[in-house]
Amino acid sequence: TFIAVAIYLNSKAEYEALQMDAETNVDKLSQLQMILFGCSILLQLAIASTLFLILCNIFPFQVGLWSPMLNSIPFLRWLKILQPVYIALGCIVGGMRLVRVP
Repeated sequence: TFIAVAIYLNSKAEYEALQMDAETNVDKLSQLQMILFGCSILLQLAIASTLFLILCNIFPFQVGLWSPMLNSIPFLRWLKILQPVYIALGCIVGGMRLVRVP
């Protein structure tokens, strides 16, 4: 559900920016973009922290077998790399949206 809400927030932010016409208040749109950007980043951080908390409850993580487990399961290694990249790209795209709105 977290990912579905993140997709919705990103889609809503893009849709609101595309629907700007002569009657649209730029200040209101800018505030909406900032609120959606903040919610999106908070949601991405919540997803990352939830994943970490779930991993804290598994036995290999508790006894220090995390490194061998990362080497044996490539999915976890990619997830460890891609999660921070996704958060960074979300910040970059959100910043570009805020700069683009006049």
